[in-house]
Amino acid sequence: MKFLVAILAALVLNTSCRKGADDPAITFHSRDTRLVGTWQLTGFTSKTNTTTKTVTTNEVNTDNSQKSDYSKNERTLSGGTLSVLNYSTSESTSKFDTSSNVSNTGSKSTRSYAITACSVTINDDFTYGLSIEYSVTSGENCKLEKSGSNWSETNCNDLPEESMTKSQFSVDFAGHWNWSKETDDKIAVVFTPQNTSIDPLPYGISLTDIQKDFPISTVFSGYITRLSNKELTFVNTIDESNSSTSYSPMLPPTTPITFNTTAITSSTTREYSETWEKTK
Repeated sequence: MKFLVAILAALVLNTSCRKGADDPAITFHSRDTRLVGTWQLTGFTSKTNTTTKTVTTNEVNTDNSQKSDYSKNERTLSGGTLSVLNYSTSESTSKFDTSSNVSNTGSKSTRSYAITACSVTINDDFTYGLSIEYSVTSGENCKLEKSGSNWSETNCNDLPEESMTKSQFSVDFAGHWNWSKETDDKIAVVFTPQNTSIDPLPYGISLTDIQKDFPISTVFSGYITRLSNKELTFVNTIDESNSSTSYSPMLPPTTPITFNTTAITSSTTREYSETWEKTK
């Protein structure tokens, strides 16, 4: 009987270690123990859409301006290939007196990277190491033109061949890790990098663009939905809207003072997931 009670107590105790929605139902290892080890990135998906509208009016006449900005970023890692799409458009109209002006601009870029290695080693002394090796395999930059309600690609240019042959590099981070203090159930990890190295510097593509394509700072981010002895999954979803209104005196100054009113509304949606497999 005592043996049965001990078993039941152990099951209750270890079941309480289940924090993520897809965590193992029963485990005999703490979350710290399960997290410690070397993890290899096996899948990665990120989709972000942002829309911003800006409207400026005044107190005196019907002069106004309107601007609508839209951006889309999609990144998918599958089978060692990272595919990236960056897409943005901007439409603006302005009316002053009897004249009006319309301006539409847009751009699109695609990139493919070969990810030959992406691993994170989590140590029990709360230090970590992150190593990524990858190269650019293809890419294209296009301008977008609007006709009616449709946008079409124009002036598309492939990345120079030299950009691909010389853009083979590795990035290494080292620092400290902790469970996020934003939650008390150990479902988010915070990295504090202290040493960073890039070898060699990429050719023909800026580090800023590379960081946009594969933001290394976001690796191992989001909320843990599954942490087993061999599998680790992060998920993060954002759906938020913001609005603001500001006022500025019209120029040239008037008596009494009159104001321009600028109203900005924006919305962002994001779906993000990472899957990792423990190698040792």
